[in-house]
Amino acid sequence: MSFFVSLVLFGEDRYVYAGVAAQLPRMRGVTKLDVSRLTADGGDCTVASRLYGPGWYGGEACFVPREADNPAAEEDDGFLVTYVHNEESEESWFVVMNAKSPTLDIV
Repeated sequence: MSFFVSLVLFGEDRYVYAGVAAQLPRMRGVTKLDVSRLTADGGDCTVASRLYGPGWYGGEACFVPREADNPAAEEDDGFLVTYVHNEESEESWFVVMNAKSPTLDIV
């Protein structure tokens, strides 16, 4: 699985959300990385992922906090949102995923 990461890290962020590349610029899924698990030799720090399914491709997923004004909320307490498109059926969907779920469940 190849990853395309479009991000800027600020401060002490723990989680990074990255697109799972099919053939750029198409993203066939999204993955959640826990940078606190990074080691000197790399290693896998993937803690959650979702593939959109055969023929479905999405844009960059954006994180939306569940409670934007709650400074005590956990960093991943919120949602990932993106549009996905099926190139065969020409359908498009706005997808909302639970960012805390290990499979990034659609809500």
